[in-house]
Amino acid sequence: SDEVESDSGNTYIVRSRTRLDDMGGMYFVQTCTCPARGDCRHRTAVLEMQHAEAIVDAQCGDPTGLDIVERTQ
Repeated sequence: SDEVESDSGNTYIVRSRTRLDDMGGMYFVQTCTCPARGDCRHRTAVLEMQHAEAIVDAQCGDPTGLDIVERTQ
């Protein structure tokens, strides 16, 4: 889980949970403790940070992070 401080000064927690689709494929669902319904900018910020880190890791020879980010909803 990641802690995200919002512009209002509140801190929210974004968690990633593993799920399986009907065909047995793994994907990840993020949830946030903020009161927003549906998509929130905290989840978007965490996903963008994870994507940037995964790109750096891929450049260093570890592509697994990009695969995880691509499977995150």
